[in-house]
Amino acid sequence: IILGFIWGIWHLPLCFMLYSPSTPIYCVISHIGYCILISIFFGFVYMKTRNLWSVIIIHLINNSIFIDASSAYGKPISLKDLILSLIFCTIVFLPFLFTKEYKGK
Repeated sequence: IILGFIWGIWHLPLCFMLYSPSTPIYCVISHIGYCILISIFFGFVYMKTRNLWSVIIIHLINNSIFIDASSAYGKPISLKDLILSLIFCTIVFLPFLFTKEYKGK
């Protein structure tokens, strides 16, 4: 979760200059939330496979899908988009936190 937060902050300059310069705060919140949630899934994949390449390939696929799904960079992010995106990602990625890989021995 901490790594996901740091990863989200890593995207901060892109939010202000490329992704959504007209609504950068929503973009920053969206990236931090998304990176925290997807890092839970990436951690699960790594703990399950013990292979860093599987995580790298999933990250590459994730970026490719995002680029194809977004019509253009610089599109303003609305509050509705932000909320729906975070709800969707929470439903998809948060359950992985409750798997046996994340439980203590």
